[in-house]
Order: sequence, then C-alpha cells, then structure tokens
Amino acid sequence: MALFVNSLVLAALAFTAPSDEAADRVSTSFDLEAWSLKRAVLKEEAHRLAVAFTNFTARAAQPSEDAAVPLETHPDGSVKLKIEAKKACVFVDEGYVLGSDVSIFNYAEDGSETTRIDAKECLIDRTTKSGWAQGAARFRHGKTVFTGEDLFFSSPEQYLMAFRRLQIDSADMLSGAALEGKMPTAVAKTSLPTHRPAGESVKIRSRAGDFDRAENVVVFEGAVQVDYVPDYQMTGENLYAFLDGDGLNRLVAFGNVTLTNDVRSGACDRVVFRRKTGEIEMYGKTGGDRAHLEEAAGNAVDGRCIKIWLDGEQVEVVDSVLTIKTQGKGELKKL
Repeated sequence: MALFVNSLVLAALAFTAPSDEAADRVSTSFDLEAWSLKRAVLKEEAHRLAVAFTNFTARAAQPSEDAAVPLETHPDGSVKLKIEAKKACVFVDEGYVLGSDVSIFNYAEDGSETTRIDAKECLIDRTTKSGWAQGAARFRHGKTVFTGEDLFFSSPEQYLMAFRRLQIDSADMLSGAALEGKMPTAVAKTSLPTHRPAGESVKIRSRAGDFDRAENVVVFEGAVQVDYVPDYQMTGENLYAFLDGDGLNRLVAFGNVTLTNDVRSGACDRVVFRRKTGEIEMYGKTGGDRAHLEEAAGNAVDGRCIKIWLDGEQVEVVDSVLTIKTQGKGELKKL
C-alpha cells in the first residue's frame, strides 16, 4: 500500500522504537566483549607474523621450485591444509615456510576444497597453522571472494584479517552457500523467504576488516561502501555483517551512514538492516541529530528512528517532522 505525504500521514508515521540500549543489544547479539578480546589476541599474532615475514625474507636463500608442503592432516591422515608455491624456503628448525606465488588450500575430510588463499608472498607458521600474506591477497570460499592487502589468517580460529583495502563480492553470502563448509547441509541449504528477489548480490568495501567464520561475523572498518543489488547503496564509517545458515542475516552500520537508491536518500548515525524481513531501521544520535529520509521530489521526514519495509512501501517514524515540497499527494516511494 502506497503512503502519501499529507497531514493524515502523521498518524501512520509512529511506532514504538527500541531504546538505544535495546537497539545496541539487537545490533550485537553475540558476545562482543569476548570477541573483541579474541580479536586483540589475533592482532598481536598478526603483528608477530608480519615481523617474522621481514626477518625470514632477509634470511631466504636457494628456494625450492614448485614446492608443495602439507601443513595439517585430518584424523584419517588425509590432507587438511596444504601450501603450494612456485618458490619456497622451509625453515625446519623454526617451523616456518616462506613462499612466493603461493596458494594455501583447506580441504574437508572428503577431499573437497573448502577455502583457498592466493598471495604473492606469504609466511606460514607450521606450529600455529597461521600465516601472513604480504601485499595483495585473495581468499575464496565457495563463490564468496575476499580481496585485501597485508592479510593475516588462522586455520584453527577460522579467522581472516585484512589490514588494507578489504573487499567482499558475494552471491553465496545471500544464498547461504558461503557457509556450507562449516554448517550442516540441512541448515546451509534452507531456502530464502519467497519475497526476496532472485539475482540479488552484495559488494562491500572498506579500508580494513576481519572475517570470523567461527562466529559468522564480518567487520569492516573505515570508509565502508555497500552495493546491495537490487535495493540500495550504503556508506558509513564501520559495518558489522552477521551471517547464519541462510547467509547474510543482518547488517549494522555505524557513523555518518547514508542510504541511497533511485528514489530516496537517507542519512543517520546508525542503520540496522534485517535481510530476512526486509526491514531497515535508521537511528539518529542520542540527544543529537535525527535520522533523515528524503525522496527525489524533495519531500522529507526526520525522526529519532525511521523504519522502512523494502517490500511493503511502508515507512514509520518516531518523533516525526515532515517537510513537504510537492503540491497535493506526493508519494513516498519504495526504498
């Protein structure tokens, strides 16, 4: 049902929004404090390996050609983690492998490939099963591709950290296939709600970020850009992407967030997007600027919280203030 801008709309533009504290709990339903501690420990590990990379590069001499080195096996003896490199130096006493033109493969027990990392230069710690890829690198899991620069990864922790230029391109993240390597098949192949369009895709870019497969969360830090086809584009300072058995569950963006599409634009301090229900909630700053939503014709609404349903053309606002620039019935079109 279309929603028209006139004096009668004020009654429709109202609902009980969660408090800021409740909204924060919804935004971070996992144990953020424990996860932040884990992340800090892994950042220290990344720093250690970055330093080790420099040290071992200075010591490298007479590398082996076209090397293949198993790093970890499954209980049945089959290979779980393997590095292949055009050139490699194995430091036996220290337990490191330094390679160039490197590919690192992770295999399931049935021998199928679950993840792959490609890098120009890489150092692997055979004891911790973690590594540092200097410069540009790519991580692939199904049809989800992560690219970045200066990449840390940990096989036991199922963790990936890009210190520069993180980008994710994924259709699997929306279909659930991105999780098939670690989720039960019955869960991973759960069908999407029928109201979501076919052919949707997402591309997310930021200055840096982390992918924690064990916790099903991706964190993007700095100059975040989201292209969510076919619904909208979004920018912000930081973004959390939460995954589940159906793929992307929700996005939570913080700091100077903007939302745009062909007919609307919005600005606010925080956005929560729940993909399964097609809901977007825009929040203003506590005691500060309100969330703002404007359509191309110039009609606008401001409020402490603006809630949008992508599939229902409905907009609800807490503490609404309308600005009407069109004569008669100006339609608030679907975002």
